[in-house]
Amino acid sequence: MEDLYEEQDHLIVEFLESLECLQEKREYLNASIREQFENAVVTFEMEKHCQEEERVLRKLVILKKKRRKT
Repeated sequence: MEDLYEEQDHLIVEFLESLECLQEKREYLNASIREQFENAVVTFEMEKHCQEEERVLRKLVILKKKRRKT
């Protein structure tokens, strides 16, 4: 009977260690996901800014062409 208690104690300790390891991995993955999301937001903002710059440059080119014609 005592062997069963020892085995049970051992399994409980093993389970708790596995649970702790899984929690650490989960925290790491959550941090990684947050970082990727933040990077995606920054990338999106940069792309938006570049599109705006391209739009302004196109307008400048059009204006320059109009000036040459006159």
